[in-house]
Amino acid sequence: MSGTDGFMTWDPPFGHAGLPADGSIYLDGYFHRDWPEAGIEWRADDGVILIPMLAGNNVVQVPYRGSKAPLIGDKQVFTGGFLVDQEEDFKQIEKAIAKGRAVYFCPGLWRVEMFPAVAGSTYTLTRPLAAGIVPNVTAITHPLTLWKDDVEDTNCATVAGQTVTAVETGEIAVRYMPAFRVVFTEYSRAIAGVNDLGVTFALSEFVDGDFG
Repeated sequence: MSGTDGFMTWDPPFGHAGLPADGSIYLDGYFHRDWPEAGIEWRADDGVILIPMLAGNNVVQVPYRGSKAPLIGDKQVFTGGFLVDQEEDFKQIEKAIAKGRAVYFCPGLWRVEMFPAVAGSTYTLTRPLAAGIVPNVTAITHPLTLWKDDVEDTNCATVAGQTVTAVETGEIAVRYMPAFRVVFTEYSRAIAGVNDLGVTFALSEFVDGDFG
């Protein structure tokens, strides 16, 4: 993050401003132009578990997902909505819902996942790289950041699609631009007046992969 005047700017860009197509949000093969006006909220659906103890402290645990999974592989829930200015935006979101299955969603959110890695072994990111799925998102426009034992190290691992191959042994972290697989769990429409159509929705992430 940079800037000293109370405004957040990111290098590389963060959020829909960091995506191609004039900063629109990507869903199921289409860049929505109206969506960014209202923004989006997201939260983890699972992840760290706090167990209260009699002594007044907490024991921290994470769900076990297999030897290839990251230490925390929490699913995400997204909520948002927008005032529909473009008919094409409305048609495309209705089409994505009508499919009744998980579709790719990329709101421009970077993620970090960590693995206790052994050289030569493979591990699985919770979701695939946006590069190769989202048009004009590439390894050059949205580069990975890799750490080994908290020190940035571009040679500690290789990443392709959803697979992390460890080159070195240690705690390897990967910061990447993901494409989330989501399903619509809530969707509502409202007309407040003439040419005033609004939509609100909730998207729940569907996590899939070889987590060992």
